[in-house]
Amino acid sequence: MGLLSWLVLAARDTISRVFFVWLVAFVIGLGHLPHIIAGNIEMLAALLATPTVTPIAYA
Repeated sequence: MGLLSWLVLAARDTISRVFFVWLVAFVIGLGHLPHIIAGNIEMLAALLATPTVTPIAYA
């Protein structure tokens, strides 16, 4: 969803903005990845990759 907001701001024409909104929403829906799931995956990756994120912070 962050990518979507960047793309919409970068697009100049209304048609391209609609296209980017549709494209990103379609990919999220097709992959069954609502934004809360994507955020959870990001935090899980941080938990596994860095010692600064603890299991308690993840929970």
